[in-house]
Amino acid sequence: MKNRKKVFIVVGIVLLVVITAAIAISIVLGNRDQSGDQTDGETQIIDRDRHIGVVGVVTKEAVASAFEGLAGDVQNPTQSGTLVADEAMLGETARFMLKTAKNGHDVYVDVNALAFDNKEELESANTLAGTSEETIDGLGDEARYFTPRRTDAEQQVAVIVLKDNTSYKFSLVQNHNDGIDITQTAAKEALVALAREANFSVVKD
Repeated sequence: MKNRKKVFIVVGIVLLVVITAAIAISIVLGNRDQSGDQTDGETQIIDRDRHIGVVGVVTKEAVASAFEGLAGDVQNPTQSGTLVADEAMLGETARFMLKTAKNGHDVYVDVNALAFDNKEELESANTLAGTSEETIDGLGDEARYFTPRRTDAEQQVAVIVLKDNTSYKFSLVQNHNDGIDITQTAAKEALVALAREANFSVVKD
């Protein structure tokens, strides 16, 4: 009788685990369908097959030149696909991976573009919110530094440039867990140099 009772307990535990796993899988699949990334129509957020030209804003060679002495071994950029959730704006990011000269850590240079229907929509979006009061002369229609708060283990330093009806963000992303190999000052200088080599005409809204 005791052995039979033990068998019933074990079987019950196994069934509970199976049922819990099934519920978890169903929740994950349901969330994936609702995320917009996997669906079509109005719920779609990112169209991974659509591109607005951000990959052509800067070349791999320009990234290597801007970060010379700081990071190298620049990889070809990856494209995020186009953000299509807002009818008045399209956005996309091109990401370049590099290795720091100091310790060989992986860092990322992201080039992001938010293309609006017109300049009024761009101004209304206030993409310069949180940027420095210091402006960067001779870059686009307006340019400023952006150093947001660190989130999780990542640190980001960026330069935001407004040109016509588009906001461009050039940023360096490092991981605190690996160690910060590129100082904020050096990152700003490299990103400004990169932005000055940008081809702002390739992004299409």
